[in-house]
Amino acid sequence: MATIALESSVLAVGCGILTYFQFRNEPIWAPLILLTALAFASYAVALLVKPVTAVLATLRPIFVADGYVRLRGRDAKSAPNESGYLAVLTESGDVAGEWPLRGEQPQSYDIGPALIEFSEYGGVHAIDGVPTGALPQGFPTLGIGLNPRKRRVG
Repeated sequence: MATIALESSVLAVGCGILTYFQFRNEPIWAPLILLTALAFASYAVALLVKPVTAVLATLRPIFVADGYVRLRGRDAKSAPNESGYLAVLTESGDVAGEWPLRGEQPQSYDIGPALIEFSEYGGVHAIDGVPTGALPQGFPTLGIGLNPRKRRVG
């Protein structure tokens, strides 16, 4: 996506420069070229909204809660491929976060004490120190060096 946005940005800048020279020489075509530049710029911004939002979400903190894990079944808002919900509860029983579970088997209601590591964007990372699979075992810090090792990770 970023490559496509880069190309659109370059085309927007190029059309902008062309608009400037058209205004100086043949102003009749300048508005059309300016609209083209604005269209390319808008397209580049639209392509970057989701990736930038995702990157900004990773800057949010990772929480560690000494509380409870709650499993519950589907409700009226569940998507067809969701089997229930997993929630992190604080010691006082307040919901710190809740995420849908995917799968065919329906979840039954269960609650148990646990030390939970979680984030809003990534769900539950570990329960009592055991990884949940949100990040594969052996995932390098910050993902640095992942490409040469892609066959060994996951």
